[in-house]
Amino acid sequence: MAIKHFSRLEANKEVRRILVRNGVDTARIQFSCHGRAVNFTGILLKEGGKELEIHNVENVFQSLFRLGFQVHCEIENWTISEGMISKKSQKNSGVSQTKTEKANYSSNQGMELDADEFLGIEKKKKSL
Repeated sequence: MAIKHFSRLEANKEVRRILVRNGVDTARIQFSCHGRAVNFTGILLKEGGKELEIHNVENVFQSLFRLGFQVHCEIENWTISEGMISKKSQKNSGVSQTKTEKANYSSNQGMELDADEFLGIEKKKKSL
């Protein structure tokens, strides 16, 4: 897969385009691009403040990975952890719980996500 090289301005523009295309409220999520890395903080919501569906969140990450971006997330209302994306919800007590709606993929919360693993691409072992 050929990876396009972006300037910082182009990278920010591409990330914003992906977020808007997937209905994300760009006023509630902050991001910054540094080379091929994208850092997300804030709340991931639809335009108008409604919750995103799991497939919208998956589409955002898949689109970023297809372009060769590495992603670091600290998102308040979604848990991105090893092998899944899950939505957090607030219980009356204020304690955060995870709903059962999940998507499987490989990543680490607060660490870079590996695009090949997320997209299900197996890395070929070099044979000597």
